[in-house]
Amino acid sequence: MRLTGISALAVVMLATTAMADGPVDDARLHGVTAKDGDWITFGRDYSNARFAPFTQIDKTNVAKLTPAWIYQLGVLGSTQTQPAVVGGVMYVTTAGNDLAAIDAATGNEIWRYKHKFAKAVSPIMSNRAASVAYGMVFEGTDDERVIALDQATGKVKWDVTVPTWDPTPVLAPGQKKPVISYKFKAPPFVYDGKLIVQTTSMEPPGPSPEDIKAAVAAGKDIGLEWINAYMGMRGFIAALDAKTGAEVWRWYVTKEPDSKGKGAEGGYVNTTPDGMPLNRDTKGEKASYEHYKNSWASFGASPWMPPAFDAELGLLYVTTGNPNPGDLPSIRPGDNLYSNGVAALDAKIGALRWFVQQDPHGQYDATAQPVLIDTMVKGKSVAAVVQCGKAGWCYVMDRATGKLLYRSDEVVPHMNTHDAWNPTMTASAEGIVVSPSDAGGVGVSPVSYDPATGTLFVGGIHLPMIKTLEKYDNIKGAPPLCRINNKPLPGESFGVLTALNLKNGGKTLWSAKTPQPLVGGTLATAGGLVFIGEANGHLTAYDSSAGKPLWSYQTGAYVGAPPISYSLNGRQYVAVATGAPAAGNGYGGKGGGAIVVFALPQ
Repeated sequence: MRLTGISALAVVMLATTAMADGPVDDARLHGVTAKDGDWITFGRDYSNARFAPFTQIDKTNVAKLTPAWIYQLGVLGSTQTQPAVVGGVMYVTTAGNDLAAIDAATGNEIWRYKHKFAKAVSPIMSNRAASVAYGMVFEGTDDERVIALDQATGKVKWDVTVPTWDPTPVLAPGQKKPVISYKFKAPPFVYDGKLIVQTTSMEPPGPSPEDIKAAVAAGKDIGLEWINAYMGMRGFIAALDAKTGAEVWRWYVTKEPDSKGKGAEGGYVNTTPDGMPLNRDTKGEKASYEHYKNSWASFGASPWMPPAFDAELGLLYVTTGNPNPGDLPSIRPGDNLYSNGVAALDAKIGALRWFVQQDPHGQYDATAQPVLIDTMVKGKSVAAVVQCGKAGWCYVMDRATGKLLYRSDEVVPHMNTHDAWNPTMTASAEGIVVSPSDAGGVGVSPVSYDPATGTLFVGGIHLPMIKTLEKYDNIKGAPPLCRINNKPLPGESFGVLTALNLKNGGKTLWSAKTPQPLVGGTLATAGGLVFIGEANGHLTAYDSSAGKPLWSYQTGAYVGAPPISYSLNGRQYVAVATGAPAAGNGYGGKGGGAIVVFALPQ
C-alpha cells in the first residue's frame, strides 16, 4: 500500500468528507434513497437495480457530456471493475487485484493497495468491484483471499484465505487429494455485519476428442478420470464476519446426495420451468448415474454475480453457473442441482429456501445479477425477483416462494435452443446452428431497472454456434460417451440492447442492434437515459423510452465493465472502466486499463 498524489492532511479531510452523508453502516445500507449521491454497493442498493436517481444529465443535454478526468489503472488484464463511490472518494479494483482510492471529483489518487499473490494465478486476471462498509474496503482476489483495508488509509485490517470443500470422504482408494483453484471476482456483498463472497472460475476444460481416444486405448474411463481429477470443485457462497473475516456459514451450489447416495441427481426433468422441451437422454443418464455418482463433487457451477437482498423476508437471492464439463454431459448425469438457476437463501444461516433451475443438465448459466422488482400479475402487484441468463430470456419469480410468474420476450434470437443435447439433431456431420450459444444470451453483463416505469434494460450477446455430437465407445463396463463440439457460425455476431416492460409480462418495448456482442452491462438513470459500453470502445447513451442513441464517446479501449453514476457537490458524473487483456478477449477489444469519468461542462 502507498499514499500518492495527495497530502496526509488531504487524506484526513477526504476521509472526513467520506462520512458526510453518514458512515456506511447497516442503517445506511438498508436505507439508500434517491437523495444519496453515492454509489456504495454493486447494485447501488439491496434491490440490485443499478438505477441512478439523478436528473442533471438528461435527454436534452447528454450530447454535451465530456470527460471530466481519467485515471490510468496501470495494469493489463480483463478490466471488468465497477467503481464504488462514498463521500467524494472512488474505490476501484484492477485486473491484478490492486485497489485504489481516488478523489471522485478530480481523479487524483489518494492511496493504492498493491496486491501480492500468495500463489500462481491465471495470466489473464480480472476483478469486478470492491465494497465499502464499516470503515473498511473489501475485495475478493484471484488467489482465493478476501481482504479488508482501512477506508481512510488503505492499510490491511485483515486478510483471509477461504478454503475449498474437502473431498476426502469421496476420494477413490489411494487417490491423492486434488489441488483445486478458484477465484473471487464479484465484490463482497455487505449486510448486517457480514460479507457474502462467492467462488468463480471453477471451469476446467473438458476432455478433448484426443484425450477420450487415448484414455480408452489405455483402458481408462475418461469420465472417472476427469471427475477424480477435479474432486472437490464445488462452487459455494460463504458469509464472513466483516470485522474478522471468520466464516459464519456456507452454501454449496452442487447438491450433496443423502446417506443412501440419492438426491443429487434431481428428477431428470424433461422441460424447463417455462415448459420448453430439453431433448435429454434421461434413460441413458439414469443408467449411468451409479457409475458417475460422484460427479456432483466436481462440476463446479460457479456463482458469478452479487446477490440481491430482501430484508423483510430475510432472503438473499443468488444465481448459479453451469456444470462442468460442459462439452461432455454424459459424465454428469441428472439435473446437476443447483446449477443454472436462482436460489433464495436464509440470510442468517445460509439455508436454501427455494430454487428455480432455468436449464437442468444444460449450459445456460443464470449469469446476470438478480433484481428485486414489483411486477403486475393478473392486475395485482407482486413482489418478485427477475434474472436474465444465457438462455436469452428473463425469468420473473415470486420473491417469497420462487413460483415462476412469467418469462419475458426474448432478448436475443433463438435457434434450436436446448437441442444441443438431442442426438437426433446434432449427430450429423453438418450439425445444427444453436442460439444462444454457450456465451449467451445474457452473459455476466449486469442489467438495470427503472422502478418508476417498470422497465428492465438488458445487454445481449448473439454469437451462435454450430454444434455436433460425437459418440465414443467407452471401456468395458462403463457407459458410452457423448461429446458436444462447437464452432462459430461465420459472419453471425452482434449485440442487442433490449427494454422490457415488467409491468406488462416482460414484453419488448424496444430493441437496438449493436455491431458487437454486449458484455459490459447497462446503467439506467432518472434522466431518461440508459448507458452501455461496447467492445469497440464506445460508451453510448440511449433514450430509455425510445431506444434512440443520443450520445457516444470513443474511449479508445474495450468497454467490458458496467457504468455507474454518482452526484458530488451538485455535479452528476458517469464513470466506466475500460481495457481488455493484452492478448485480446474474443471480441476484438483493445487493451489498456483506465477509469473514464464524464460530466457536463461547468
